[in-house]
Amino acid sequence: MKNIKNSYTKTICLLAMVFITALSCERDISDDAVPATFAPTAEVFIDGFSGGMQFQAFGDIYNFNVDNDVVYKGLASMRFAVPAEGETGSFAGGNFFTGGANPDGTTFYAGGRDLSEFDALTFWAKSSMPAEIDEVGFGLNPDQGSVFRVSLKNVAVNSNWKKYYIPIPDASKLTGEQGLFYYFEGPEQGLGYTFWIDELQFEKLGTFAHAQPLILNGNDETTTGFNTVEIPLTGVGASFNLPNGINQTIELTPAYFTFSSSDEAVATVNDLGIATVNSEGTAIITASLGEFEAQGSLTIESAGAFLFAPTPTQDEADVISLFSNNYTNVSGYTSNLFWEPYQTTLSADFNIAGDDIINYIEFNFVGNQLTDGLLDASGEDTFHFDVFIPGDVAGAQLRVALRDFGDDGAEGGGDDGEIAMIISSFTAGEWNSFDMPLGATGRSNLGFIVWENLNSTLTNLYIDNIYFY
Repeated sequence: MKNIKNSYTKTICLLAMVFITALSCERDISDDAVPATFAPTAEVFIDGFSGGMQFQAFGDIYNFNVDNDVVYKGLASMRFAVPAEGETGSFAGGNFFTGGANPDGTTFYAGGRDLSEFDALTFWAKSSMPAEIDEVGFGLNPDQGSVFRVSLKNVAVNSNWKKYYIPIPDASKLTGEQGLFYYFEGPEQGLGYTFWIDELQFEKLGTFAHAQPLILNGNDETTTGFNTVEIPLTGVGASFNLPNGINQTIELTPAYFTFSSSDEAVATVNDLGIATVNSEGTAIITASLGEFEAQGSLTIESAGAFLFAPTPTQDEADVISLFSNNYTNVSGYTSNLFWEPYQTTLSADFNIAGDDIINYIEFNFVGNQLTDGLLDASGEDTFHFDVFIPGDVAGAQLRVALRDFGDDGAEGGGDDGEIAMIISSFTAGEWNSFDMPLGATGRSNLGFIVWENLNSTLTNLYIDNIYFY
């Protein structure tokens, strides 16, 4: 069990851009399609790298080496050094891929492999101490995006060599795959350690059984929609029975699935699992993975035209605005800091009729940066925001907290403070407006807003008009 260490402060922005798939940045599959003219090379690392391989570290810390002393088989293995908490880098992460830089170093030329005949990425691994590697997988492509990413999380390793399997959900889609292996791991209980991987390759095993795909984590959910709003299908994964008899769950992108709508006049869904609301009515979105029907569904109840948040009435001269199309906003506001590793919240923000809306999905908690540097709100006495919850509001609980870094202006400096409120009453089908009193002290060095779901039913929400007055 890993420590939750400074969960609200550890931001891996580069990692978020690289392998946390940003819904707004994925290309359509038709744009990314690669002709099936690549070699079906299985090997990634067998005593060395196969031709055309490259490595890119996440961040500036290079934590990977080839090891000729510790091996499972043959002459060499892959060695990964995870730094201790507080050491430079604070995590180990990187991506192995095919392709490369153009002579000017600015873009990537096409490269890839035809993996359509394989059904798994396999490897052997061990570690210097018992640990759980946060995430390993494949499908991070420098110039294709991460449309077909597959990941295995919390991989238990110890001092004994063991074989691991990452099933390929639908290999027919991987005819030109560039991203062959990636990893991300932080300290264990604050300690650094080393793990090794050997015999990393794609295989055709033919022994996987009882595939059980999931959307929405296998749940049947209902949400409110409005015309032209896009709704991502989340909670996507699949469970496979491995050759060793263990049922193993992997996370994968929606592009592996085939989606359908019970009424396309009300809502359609594209190949990336993004539903678009078209008109008033009800539609049920379901999915399948190859021949297997996915557990879970999304019922979209469209109310027709979008319901906008109330227009603020405060005089702009008396307002410090973070996010609102009705005021001039401060510079540097960031709506999702992607705090790892325990945040599940993703952003599905949208613009409708010129109005920007923050949309959090798979919501557990999320941090906002208020501005460049710290924000002095000592001249204001109230914090305002508007919230709309699509679907059922019963049991929803939202905690909102403003973090002040104290007189020293440094997070964790011993004089930090917090202003918070808990909201447990919302009106369904309407925007709910809230005003948080700031009190007399602790608002001159504000650094973060923390939005938190208090283990409730609240998994999807819209936010607009965030400002102080």
